[in-house]
Amino acid sequence: KKKKKIAWPGAHGQRASLSHTVSALIKNEGFFGLYNGLSAGLFRQATYTTTRLGVYTSLFDQYQSVASVQIEFY
Repeated sequence: KKKKKIAWPGAHGQRASLSHTVSALIKNEGFFGLYNGLSAGLFRQATYTTTRLGVYTSLFDQYQSVASVQIEFY
């Protein structure tokens, strides 16, 4: 996440391009510097996804049990 926020001004005050950022990262931290923090990001994403699916399944099951009763609209 930290590397994603790195953006230094280019020649005319513009943000550096993706290729410039990647080449500077490889130059400063090596090729495997691109993978630092990947495991933490994947773990966070897996945690969020399983939580969302668990909540969705619970709410869906509750709705199904309530909806099986005849609901009348007047």
